[in-house]
Amino acid sequence: MASRGNRVAWAAALFLLSGFAALTYQVIWQRILGIFSGMHLYSITMIVTAFMAGLGFGSLAGGRLADRLSRKASILAFAACELAIGLFALISPWLYYDVAYLRLGFLVRYPIALPVVHLLLLLLPTLLMGASLPLLCRGMVRDLDRAAGVVGTLYALNTLGAGLGAFVTVWYLIGRFGFAGAIGIGSLLNFAAAAGALWIAAATAPGREDAAAAASPGAPAAPAAAGLFSWAALYALSGFIALSLELSWFRILDVFIRSSPYTFGHILGVFLVSLALGALAGVVLVRRARRPDLWFLYGQWGITVAAALSLLPLLYLAAESGPLAGLYDFWSKDKRIEMYEIAEGLRQLSGGPFPEVLKRALQLFVLLPLWLLAVPTFLMGFTYAFIQRAVQTDVRVVGWRVGVIQTANIFGAILGSLVTGVLLLHVLGTPATLRLLIVAGSLFGVLAALRGLSRRRVPLAAACVAASLLLAAMIPGRDGFWARFHGSPVDRVVVAEDASSVVTLQRMDEAQAVMRVNGTGHSQLPFWPGHVLLGCAPVLLHPDPRDVLVIGMGTGGTGLGSALSATVERIDLYEIARPEYEVLERYNNRWFVSLELRQFLTDPRIRPRFSDGRLALRVGEHRYDVIEADALEPSMAYSGNLYSKEFFELSLSRLKPGGVVLTYVPTERTRRTAIAAFPYALDFHAAGMPSLIIGSNEPFAYRPDRALERLRSRPVQQLLELAGAREALSGFLEDYFRRARVTAIDPASRARVVADEDDLNRDLFPRDEYDKRYRPTYE
Repeated sequence: MASRGNRVAWAAALFLLSGFAALTYQVIWQRILGIFSGMHLYSITMIVTAFMAGLGFGSLAGGRLADRLSRKASILAFAACELAIGLFALISPWLYYDVAYLRLGFLVRYPIALPVVHLLLLLLPTLLMGASLPLLCRGMVRDLDRAAGVVGTLYALNTLGAGLGAFVTVWYLIGRFGFAGAIGIGSLLNFAAAAGALWIAAATAPGREDAAAAASPGAPAAPAAAGLFSWAALYALSGFIALSLELSWFRILDVFIRSSPYTFGHILGVFLVSLALGALAGVVLVRRARRPDLWFLYGQWGITVAAALSLLPLLYLAAESGPLAGLYDFWSKDKRIEMYEIAEGLRQLSGGPFPEVLKRALQLFVLLPLWLLAVPTFLMGFTYAFIQRAVQTDVRVVGWRVGVIQTANIFGAILGSLVTGVLLLHVLGTPATLRLLIVAGSLFGVLAALRGLSRRRVPLAAACVAASLLLAAMIPGRDGFWARFHGSPVDRVVVAEDASSVVTLQRMDEAQAVMRVNGTGHSQLPFWPGHVLLGCAPVLLHPDPRDVLVIGMGTGGTGLGSALSATVERIDLYEIARPEYEVLERYNNRWFVSLELRQFLTDPRIRPRFSDGRLALRVGEHRYDVIEADALEPSMAYSGNLYSKEFFELSLSRLKPGGVVLTYVPTERTRRTAIAAFPYALDFHAAGMPSLIIGSNEPFAYRPDRALERLRSRPVQQLLELAGAREALSGFLEDYFRRARVTAIDPASRARVVADEDDLNRDLFPRDEYDKRYRPTYE
C-alpha cells in the first residue's frame, strides 16, 4: 500500500465500485421517476438532462474544491461523497416514489416546472457523483509527468464499473431483488468505496506536499486560461456527438433486438465497457505521444468515421447470402427471441449442435452491438487521456482542469440529448441525423490537419471533409434505411419516425400487414380479433357504457372494439408512439382495402391523445365507465407499468359508479395481481384465446346472454358491416362468449387466489417484465 502504483490501483478499484453503483442508480432512478412524471419523451428527456446537469455541476464544483485541499483531505472528501451517495440511495425509493409520485404527483400538471422538479430530486446525488472524479484525481496525482495516466486510469476503471453495473442491473439485480433491493446493493458498494478511501487516506502523508513538486525546477507554468477553455469547447462538441450517436445507436439496436426490457441497460453496458477499454489503452500510450493534441483530434474524427464504416456494411451487404442472410430473414418476420427460448437453448448445450436460438441471440445481443459500437466508443475512451495530457500543465490545478474538461463534455452531452433527442430525430429522422453527425465530426479532422507539421495542411483538411461527406452521402433516406432493418423492400413498408419511436406498417403477404414499433409487432391489418375482443368485451357487458378510456392504439383494433356499443359517446385513446397514427393515415389502403381501418380513423367518438395513458389517468379529472389497456406482452419494455397492482388500483379510482376495468392477462402472476387489486372481478379463460380479467369496485354478474344479445343487435352489426368484418369478427366474438370459462371473484374468495402478496407485480418490482421464464400464453 505504500507504493504509489499500489495506491493508484486501489483507488481505481474503489472507483470501479463507485461507477457500478452509479449506473445501477441511473437505470433504476430513471424508471422510478418515469412513474412520477410519465414515460413520454418530454419526461424522459428531462430526467436524463437533470441527471447529467448534476454531474456537470458536481465536476466543476469538485474541481474547484479539490485544488484547495491537500491530497489527503481530497481523498477524505471523496470518501465523504461516497458515503453520502450511499446514504441518499437508501432513501431514494421512498423519496422518488412515496414522496414524489404518491404525494407530489400533482406537480406533473405543470410541465414547465418539471425540469426544476427533476433537477431538485437528482441534484444532491449527481452533484456528489460528479465531484468524485476531480477529488480522487487530486488525491492520487503527485507529479505532472504521470497526471494524464493517473487521471485516465481512474476514469477508465470508473467507466468500466459503470458498464458492468448497467449489465448486471438489468440482467440480474432488478429481476432478483426489484428496484429497492438493487439500490440497496449499490449503496453497499458506495460504503465499501468510502471505507477503502479512508484506508488510502490513512496511508497518505499529510500536508500540501505537491506544492513543492509543482515549484521544483522544470515544472512548467500554467498556460493561459483561453487554452484550457478552447479544449473544453472541443470536448463539449465531442460530448454532443457522443451522446447523439448513442441515441441513434440505441434506436437502431432497439429495432434489431425488438424493444426488450434489457435493451437499454445492455446497450449502455456495451457502450461503457468499450469506452473503458479505450481509456485504458489511451493510458498505456499517452506518455509516448509527442503531440497529444493531434492524437486527440484525429481520434475524435475517427469516432464519426468509424461510426459510418460500421453501419454501411449492414446497409449494403447482400441480404440473401453471406453474414446478413439469417439476420435479414429474422428482421423480416414479426418474431423475436424470448428469454425462455435462450434458457432452453442453454440447456441444450450439453450435446448436439449449437442451438439456432443461441446463434441468433449471440448475433443480436453481442455481435451487432459490438460491431456498431465497439470501435467508435473505444476511440471516445482512448482520446480521454490525450486531452488530459494536453491540458494538465500544472499539478497545483489538476482537480480544476479535470473538472472543467469533464463538465464541458457533460454539458455537450446534455445539448446532444436535447437537440438530437428532441429535435433532430423528430424533424430529420435517424438517417439524416447520422449524416449530420458524421459531417460535424470532420471538424476535428480539419483542426488536426491544420495543427500538424505537414506542408499540405489545407489539402489534408479538405480530404478529411471530403471523406466525411462521402460517408454521410452513402447513408440512404429514411424509408430505405428502416426498410432494410425490417428485412423488407422499400415498397412494402410505410415508415414514420419521431423522437419517441420508429413505427412501420409492413406488408407481410397479399392480405396482411403488421405494425411494428421499434421493431416489435404490436398489431396488424386486418385487425387481430383478440384486440377487438379486448375493446368490445367490457362495453358489451357494462349495462350502459358512455365514456371509455383505452391505453394503446396499434392499428386501432381495440379502439374499434370499444366503439361497437352504440351507447358509447366518447373514447379517449392514449398512445405514446405518435407515429402509429401517422403510418395509419399514410397507408390509405396502399396494398389492400381495409374498411376496419377507415372506420377507426373516421369514427368521431374516438379521440386520439399522444401521451402516457397512465399519467393521463392520474392527472385527469374525467371519470370513465370503462378503462382498458391494450395487450402488451410482459417481455416488452416498460410493460410493468401497466401490469402492476398500483396501476390497477389507479384505474379503479378513475371509474364512475358501476364502471369496470379490463386487463389482458398474459401470465399467472398478472392474474393474481389483478385479482389482488380488484374488489370484484370476472376471470375469463378460453382455450386458444386471450385470457382477460374485468374488475370493478362494485359487485357485478357475468351475463353472456346480454353480451351475445348486444353483439347480435342491429346497431353493432351495422358497425361491423361498415368495418367490413361482420362475419369474421362476429363469429370470433360469439365463440369467445360461448366458450369462455368465467370465475367470479369477490373479497371473500380473493384470499384463496392470492396466497402470496409478496409475489405480485408492483411498481417497484415489475416481476413479470424481468421474468426470464415467461412464455406467451396466446399465439
